[in-house]
Amino acid sequence: AAIAGSDELLPDPKLHGGGLHETPAGGMFHVHRDFDRHIRHGLHNKMVFITYLNQGWQAAWGSALELWNTREQVRAIQPEFGTSVLLQHGPKSYHGHPQPMVAPDGRTRRSVACYYYQNPHAETQRQKRISSIFLFPNRYPRLSRAARRVLPPILYQAALLTSWRD
Repeated sequence: AAIAGSDELLPDPKLHGGGLHETPAGGMFHVHRDFDRHIRHGLHNKMVFITYLNQGWQAAWGSALELWNTREQVRAIQPEFGTSVLLQHGPKSYHGHPQPMVAPDGRTRRSVACYYYQNPHAETQRQKRISSIFLFPNRYPRLSRAARRVLPPILYQAALLTSWRD
């Protein structure tokens, strides 16, 4: 939560837009800003976590991740093995590797990415939450807790079934 600025982030288990990424020699990715909402469930895109998987990467091959504001490049990150980037989504979070990669034939630029989302209405929805409503409420909660502590589970369950028939 301290790094991300939120403790209510949800990873995307289906990795929409995430997963393994691979760029072959000559490949590039224009400077862009990522999508703002998940295509299926509409949650807000808050950030992407990228880890590079390129052992023995050489800067001369190009293809560094360039971070831009709306006017200029502010940083370049080499896609070296184990380097990770946590990139928050926002109106100025432009990034890409716009120059064609000049790696030797057969050499690719690889990374794995996972997007994290947030429900902007979570607090309001929690306030409207309705707890479980039992059809057969427990009339003797203290007795029930005591019975659960001392009875074997099979006898406790049998006692519950008998009390529901009454």
